[in-house]
Amino acid sequence: MRDMMEGLGVSDYNALQIQARKAFSAGLSFLASYTWSKTLTNAESIFNEFSGFTQDAYNIKAEKSLSINDYPNNLVVSYEYQFPFGPGKRFANVGGPAGKVVGGWSIAGIQQYQSGRPNMVYAGTNQYSPYIGENGFLMRPNVVPGVSQRSPAFLNGTFNPNGGVVHNDPSDTSSCTPSNCTDHGALLNISAWSYPTWGQLGNAPRSNGGIRLPAYYNEDVSFAKSTLVSERVRIQFRADFLNIFNRTVLGPDQGGDQYDSVLQSNALPWGFGGFGHLTSQGNYPREIQFGLKINY
Repeated sequence: MRDMMEGLGVSDYNALQIQARKAFSAGLSFLASYTWSKTLTNAESIFNEFSGFTQDAYNIKAEKSLSINDYPNNLVVSYEYQFPFGPGKRFANVGGPAGKVVGGWSIAGIQQYQSGRPNMVYAGTNQYSPYIGENGFLMRPNVVPGVSQRSPAFLNGTFNPNGGVVHNDPSDTSSCTPSNCTDHGALLNISAWSYPTWGQLGNAPRSNGGIRLPAYYNEDVSFAKSTLVSERVRIQFRADFLNIFNRTVLGPDQGGDQYDSVLQSNALPWGFGGFGHLTSQGNYPREIQFGLKINY
């Protein structure tokens, strides 16, 4: 009997990395880094309950898929600009109290734009034994050929994380089915997967690059005012705006690296409301912090 915890994991990471750095004489400097990469693996870590246990310990090759840490595109830009005002600068080159007021201003920031990571779909019941893998991390369903894995709402532009199940025809009073209803709050199409026959393994990949989570966008900006009080004392006041545009990045359930609910064998197509829904925020809301620093 094979041990599911054997050290047979193999990972491959390939990337193209580009970096540009420039410091201008006018007080502007920036650094831009871009990475185009692909990460394949048959085991994420020893803590695989967060990334999928091995479905078949005798066929490790079937576990090879995109890593849940696969982010194909990642762009990071950082910058700093010293405003040209105050003593010795191009504009408002004055001394005394006026120079201390208009001089010493700067802005700095860091911006990141990153692809979403692959998502995972797991069966909620083990087809071999009801006592093994019933937490939904072990067994995988079958992929239904020719059916889009994205929900109709996502594909037609009506996706709303707070949306619910609605009839496509308002006059239709029958119960909801995939043919006459659309779940505007679901990112995934529950009809794109099915349960394998009892005693068989599902053919769905461990992670799926075709149903990635939303991309990550973030901008942090800092404004600073530095004032020379004396030859030995300098005071700096700064205001930091983290996620300055208050972007919302939708993420999976905080309990693990998958959606809030997995496929259930007894679930109606539209009755298991948790499947395919984004139930958490994958980033932090805007934060504003102020600081005062004295250098002497």
